[in-house]
Amino acid sequence: MKFSKSLFLAFAGLGLFACSNEDVTDGNGGIQGESTRVTVTVNTDLLGSRSRTVDAAAPIEGSQGETVDVEVSKILVKVTAGTVDGNGEKTFNSLEELESAGNKAVFTGVRQPTKVEVFVNNGKAADWTLADFYTDDKSNLGLKAPMYGLADKNSGLTQGEDGNYTATITPKHETALLEFSEIKHVDDDNCGFKSITLDGLFLNGIKLGEAESAGPLNATDWETAKSGAPTFSTIDEDFKKANGQWPAAGQCYAYNIFPQATNLPVLTLCFSNIASDNIVGFVDGKGYATVKNYKIENVEDLSSDQRAALGIAEESGSVTLTKFVEGYVYKFTKLNVADENIGGTIEGGEDASLTATVKIVPWTIAEGTVEWN
Repeated sequence: MKFSKSLFLAFAGLGLFACSNEDVTDGNGGIQGESTRVTVTVNTDLLGSRSRTVDAAAPIEGSQGETVDVEVSKILVKVTAGTVDGNGEKTFNSLEELESAGNKAVFTGVRQPTKVEVFVNNGKAADWTLADFYTDDKSNLGLKAPMYGLADKNSGLTQGEDGNYTATITPKHETALLEFSEIKHVDDDNCGFKSITLDGLFLNGIKLGEAESAGPLNATDWETAKSGAPTFSTIDEDFKKANGQWPAAGQCYAYNIFPQATNLPVLTLCFSNIASDNIVGFVDGKGYATVKNYKIENVEDLSSDQRAALGIAEESGSVTLTKFVEGYVYKFTKLNVADENIGGTIEGGEDASLTATVKIVPWTIAEGTVEWN
């Protein structure tokens, strides 16, 4: 069960049916008179059911294919009305549980229904923060990201001539998912460092909440990065070791992020224990390598509308990403790091670029590179 290009979000429909022998519609669009029964039908054709755990401190298996399933652990359907039996909520803890009920949630004793909401994986209507997409132990919700959808009398909740209610709800993604893999040191034979440890990687400048007032992360070193936002992974390994690659083949470091139209988050590699006879400028043995630009390959295969939708711009012959878009997975691979890419400040190496392959899929994926300082 995969996403299509045009329908890369989660649900395709909800049908509500309100039945009564002597119902009267009030001026606010609710129903007066005898109580009614509301049946909510959830279309799950576009939902996936794979299990995938993403730990911010450890790599996980990278997503494969041209589409990526949404992972579902919980679906809550809620009817808000003047009165309703119970609390007006039905919870399904898996797709299988929902499907065994015929994809339906039935509510009885309902008067004056005003809205229907769908909460996927503990989604909510507003006030999202980046921390909402990570557990207390820094596990990343990844493809199991929370989502939310609403139909009310002002949008989507309509009553037919037969008195039945119908609605179409598309719970939306709040985040994009970034996956990084194949980080390598490319100066094994002529390395200028006597020693160097790869502490880990993080996203600097990451937006900490969906509200405009939510400030970005402005980390100045590895320690403040780890305490400031959950979008980091700890490695702590010798960067000079033979055939070193982080993470292992087929795995990735993954982060949910809010879409950012300006000042994209900066992928930053952090190093310590740096010693060298001929490379200078490292204070306390600390060093950094940072992304300069995110680029897309094979952009000629995309229409202008597709480029705009994916946040791709072309300036002076260079094709780059200008934003990360919610509902897409951005896969960055082959991050080859040379000695000159590593600098002594959080800005990384000066005037030295490094490229890595990028692929974008529906959850939704395109291909490209990142250029490092």
